[in-house]
Amino acid sequence: MLQACVAYAQSTPTSEVSAVAQAGPAFPITAFRFEGNQLVDEPPLQQAAAFSLGNARHLSDLLALKKAIAEVYEARGWRMVAIGLPTRIEADGLVVITLHEQQLAGVQVSGHKTSGQADIRAALPSLRENQALNFKTLASELALANDNPVRQLSVDFSADEQSGILAKVQVQESDPFRMGLTLDNTGTPDSGRSRMGASLQHHNLWGRGHSLVAGLSTSDLGPDRLVQAHAAYQAPLPSAGGQLKLIASYSNANSGTVANVFNISGQGYSWGAHYTHFLHRDATSQQTLDFGYDEKSNRNTVDFFGTNLGVDVDARPLSLSLQASRREAPFAWSSSVSYLHNLVTGPRNDDATYNASRAGASADWSVWRVAGDATVTLPADWQLQARMDGQHAGRALISGEQFGLGGNQGVRGFDERAVPGDDGLRVSMEIYTPLLLQQSSRFLAFADVGAMRRANPQAGEPAQATIASVGLGWRWRLGQHLTAHLDAAHVTKGASSTATGEDRLHFQLSASF
Repeated sequence: MLQACVAYAQSTPTSEVSAVAQAGPAFPITAFRFEGNQLVDEPPLQQAAAFSLGNARHLSDLLALKKAIAEVYEARGWRMVAIGLPTRIEADGLVVITLHEQQLAGVQVSGHKTSGQADIRAALPSLRENQALNFKTLASELALANDNPVRQLSVDFSADEQSGILAKVQVQESDPFRMGLTLDNTGTPDSGRSRMGASLQHHNLWGRGHSLVAGLSTSDLGPDRLVQAHAAYQAPLPSAGGQLKLIASYSNANSGTVANVFNISGQGYSWGAHYTHFLHRDATSQQTLDFGYDEKSNRNTVDFFGTNLGVDVDARPLSLSLQASRREAPFAWSSSVSYLHNLVTGPRNDDATYNASRAGASADWSVWRVAGDATVTLPADWQLQARMDGQHAGRALISGEQFGLGGNQGVRGFDERAVPGDDGLRVSMEIYTPLLLQQSSRFLAFADVGAMRRANPQAGEPAQATIASVGLGWRWRLGQHLTAHLDAAHVTKGASSTATGEDRLHFQLSASF
């Protein structure tokens, strides 16, 4: 919560003055002089005041002028300013407007447990004694700080003649350490259908709101047991208006999900660094720009009609992603568009290696990726949801960069990434019932469809494919600690090893402590 103390100079209330404003004597206004403005340059102030110029002006024009000047300051985030109007107008019509740009007198922090006062102050660097406060900057810092799931900050203001303006920061904190367990059937017959995962999370490292999440997933088979691991470190950078994220993963299988968060495609290991800058944030919407570099070492990834020739191939893409979201009842939506280009540098990252891994593939590849989702809350708490994601490359890609259709988060009724392609599009529609069974459950009906196209298909490979399914599902939650997802899918258009008419049950059980 951000509550502002806006200290505009007040004389007689506007509602009382306006009734007699036109009855008073008229006076000329020929020019303005602003005194005390340090935060806003004079040109925008002169432009905002220009409407008041004239030979026969009244008190109401001065009141409107005062409001216009306040709006100039507020549009730039400066809300603590007192505007002094003259008590008399000189014969030459010059109006002198005095601006008192007020500063913070002090900052108080309360409610913190695991974070020190200095740590909380570091999260809100714009709150500085004896300096003017920009409310747009403060709102951005609060939004970034409150992305943390275990620490929430709010700022209130108070003012009096003796103490001046005080900022009061209230902190609400919970245990920063969490554990999670997952069980699902996202595996394949080769690696084992059942997959079990565990994760550890700490969301207030060093008391600075930094987060570390590490997860491990494995299958139920012995000698051929799947192993996937992922770790992510996230650090807010309030002074820069963004956050830094470092990620690393390992997998000995072609697909999977670790800690119910991280999606993995391709055997091998990878690491990456991403900086997300917040272009705009308010109570209902945000836009971000993400700059990233990833290094991926794919192992044993020859794509030749199921034959593994043991060629290792690497990728080092730079990425740029623009993301936007808005939530304003009864609608909520989010979208993203990303561009990735591989840097042709380092070992196993050349045309010869790529061509050996996938016939016709080149190390000089680029990919566009899009994603979006929307939710509409209908009368009686019914919900309609839609999701889509897609990819366009226009050329042959190695398997780790292909668009994979199928799976619990893809087209249900199929194995994970059962139908890969170089270009692809996936759409899902779901309708949810209101909360039932003591507010713990929602039931749903869904329809999924996906299409892919392969560049330079080899003998026996499909050049394109479309798959689809329909089904029913159940979502259950017990407080904040236990969730279950269950989807029964019926394949209406099959491909690969899944035929039309087949049925498949997807389940996922998650517990957090």
